[in-house]
Amino acid sequence: LPHAYLSGECVECMACSDNVVRAGLTPKLKDTPTLISMLTYETGAPTVLTGTQEGDAVRLYEPNTDEFPEFSVRWVHLGSSGSTAAQGTAGPRIALCTGGNGVLRGSAGQSVETSKGKVLFVPAGVELSVDAGSEGVDLYIAGCRDSLFQ
Repeated sequence: LPHAYLSGECVECMACSDNVVRAGLTPKLKDTPTLISMLTYETGAPTVLTGTQEGDAVRLYEPNTDEFPEFSVRWVHLGSSGSTAAQGTAGPRIALCTGGNGVLRGSAGQSVETSKGKVLFVPAGVELSVDAGSEGVDLYIAGCRDSLFQ
């Protein structure tokens, strides 16, 4: 699936794979002839995921397609001193703080401070609550869909 980052924030989840074909703008191996042979040259509007609102501060991005059944991403956007819960999942998750600061609290009583640029591991089944600091907080929480663990 050819794609490019154009503007704004981009969080991409993908399975382990060695089938990435690059054509440019990277110091990694570029295989332009293979990429050209793979393209269909059909035009069309891009599919833009707008997500589903889960409460006031959480938006769920989960493709409605059998083509990408593995992952979901939740974006937590809180203003100064706001708080919210982020739904737990059957599998582990990774939380990436892209702005502001805050505290993540787990259902077993643990708490971790976060700020822009920090990445946190969230074990399977842990319910999270997020408390924003004085700057507010932006977090992306990525994990596998529960259906993969059934």
